[in-house]
Amino acid sequence: MKIYLAARYSRRQEMVGYANRLRELGCEITAQWVDGSEEGQPLTENAIMDFEDVMRADLVVSFTEPYGSKNKGGGRHTELGMAYALGIDNWIIGEREQIFHHLPEIRQFDSFEDVVQELSLAKVA
Repeated sequence: MKIYLAARYSRRQEMVGYANRLRELGCEITAQWVDGSEEGQPLTENAIMDFEDVMRADLVVSFTEPYGSKNKGGGRHTELGMAYALGIDNWIIGEREQIFHHLPEIRQFDSFEDVVQELSLAKVA
């Protein structure tokens, strides 16, 4: 399964750990930003790369921020919307942060471990 991880850029190091764990399950991570590919690149190139990375994914996993967080914006919301419009599965980890997280096709998980368990079950089935 090809997975795009969407999160605040400031959480990149945290995402590295999650990406490595998913790779251990046999998943391919399409989110090049997680491995630092965007550093030092023009924003236009980064946006194109992220868009193409989302398009290559089977699943977008978005890490939300707690209700009332000061950091409400971010590309992660756009990435989720693009994936939704393209018919790519969307899962969120954490609270439903904004209105579109309430769409019936978007699955919500409380923790990364819950996602790992779901992926492991899907692999067995």
